[in-house]
Amino acid sequence: MTKKYFVDKLDVSKIINGEFMYRMKKIVLIVVSISLLVLNLGLASCKNIVGVPGKSAYEIWLENGHSGSENDFLEWLKGDKGDKGDKGDKGEQGEPGKDAAATDLQGLDFYLLDSGYYSVGVGKAKELSEIIIPNTYNGRKVVAIAKKAFYNLPTLRSVQIPNGITSIGEDAFYGCYNLREIVLPSSVQFIYDGAFKGCERITDVTIGENVVQVGGGIFDGCTNLTSITWSAKNCQSSVVSYKGVFGVCKKLSRITITDGVKVIPDNLCNGCEKIFELTIPNTVTVIGERAFAECKSLTTIKIPDQVKTLKNGVFAECISLTTIIIGSKVDYIGTGAFAGCIKLKSITIPDNVKVISQEMFFQCTSLSSIDLPSGITSIEFRVFAFCENLKTIKFHGTKNQWESIKKDALWDSEMADYTILYDSLL
Repeated sequence: MTKKYFVDKLDVSKIINGEFMYRMKKIVLIVVSISLLVLNLGLASCKNIVGVPGKSAYEIWLENGHSGSENDFLEWLKGDKGDKGDKGDKGEQGEPGKDAAATDLQGLDFYLLDSGYYSVGVGKAKELSEIIIPNTYNGRKVVAIAKKAFYNLPTLRSVQIPNGITSIGEDAFYGCYNLREIVLPSSVQFIYDGAFKGCERITDVTIGENVVQVGGGIFDGCTNLTSITWSAKNCQSSVVSYKGVFGVCKKLSRITITDGVKVIPDNLCNGCEKIFELTIPNTVTVIGERAFAECKSLTTIKIPDQVKTLKNGVFAECISLTTIIIGSKVDYIGTGAFAGCIKLKSITIPDNVKVISQEMFFQCTSLSSIDLPSGITSIEFRVFAFCENLKTIKFHGTKNQWESIKKDALWDSEMADYTILYDSLL
């Protein structure tokens, strides 16, 4: 801080004694010190810098009663440390600082959302092999990967998705066929249609417990995907067609559904022809529409006791399925639940089921025996159509109870001759 010298603070005795003139000379020398700074750079000698005509500032200093080297002179010029000054006024607010995670944005684009947060897109990063998505931009959270954000980037081999991303947009990584691995953070809640479609080199994926909605074909065309771990507890599917969540994954042979999962969403593994084994945890209460339809390698299924609902077409066209055990608490089995299971030979419907839904066993050509509970109130349209080998229907009630059941006029159409065995005959 620059020293302050005020004449009005000097007493008369100091002026009489020449103190005032002495101080004034010192002020002049301080002005000259600007030139003397050149000495520190080795550009000039202090003796060549002129204070009074014909004399250097250093010589003037010596003539005023000082002694010492030129370095002493320079130190003298600095003076004593001044008193602390008053606090200055508050300045104007500066621009938001860059976040540590966003110091290298790699040319990515960011789009402001209605929520006030950002989504991210590829921008100028199209030639990169590795992309690191920051979790903040301009001081605000990055919460989404935009629709087609990294669409068709053949050079992309690795992407780091930070915790805080909640949604992955439609076709976000479509066609990134050299992307070798995808790790989804626990913050992800929404994965939209075709998000990783055509990512041919991905071999395994884990879907976290906080995912609440998935679209169709999110891994469609991932021809080397062999294993999926599914931990989403209460996920719903937005798939409206017969196209499965995982689409055409020709090598997908195993899905692990972890404890804690309550709902298996619609179309989860619809069309996954190579899945040969399925274990459903005891925490599951609902298995969604066509969740395992066309899983053509499945041979045996056991539905745990906690499950209450099997939706429409849940195991339709599982052409290798020979055995299915349905838990005791199931109270609803949807339309066409087992339609086209051409190798299924026998099945027992649990006691809590009240309605045998339409076409439930449509074209189950190997079905030869079925057990129905006494509490059934309705049998719907073409339940056993084309069940050409069904010879025996075991009804665990009386003949009067059987005759009181509401039956569609075509409930037994296109069946071979069959026999009803009532409880008294079993």
